[in-house]
Amino acid sequence: MWNRKGKPVGRGGLTAFMDEDSDIEGRYFFKGTLMLNGHFKGDISSSDTLIIGEKGKVTGDIRAGQVVVSGEIVGSVICTERVELKRTARVFGDMEGPLVVVEGISRLLPGVVGNPESVASESFQAGLLEGP
Repeated sequence: MWNRKGKPVGRGGLTAFMDEDSDIEGRYFFKGTLMLNGHFKGDISSSDTLIIGEKGKVTGDIRAGQVVVSGEIVGSVICTERVELKRTARVFGDMEGPLVVVEGISRLLPGVVGNPESVASESFQAGLLEGP
């Protein structure tokens, strides 16, 4: 993961961390880089970076500069810079942003793209690839 200045963001670059034993409900506003591995129910807002780990789950809407998803989101994602879906990502809602990066093995489910006809051209549906 890289920050806006082109420098790598490691664990030392995090400004907040929610571990997998966390279970939080409400609204969360932050600056910097948040790594979320717990469960969060509510809306998250930031102009910076949200990283949802493999064990992380957000039930609510997200507005951020960048979102990297390895876990699960049930809600919409609106980014001003980019959304990155890792192979373990599960998103049940709409995504919006100038750049959406999907790891090669990811699968977009109906309703994620927002265009009902998109599922007809989805690689697995069209038989271009074997299903996961």
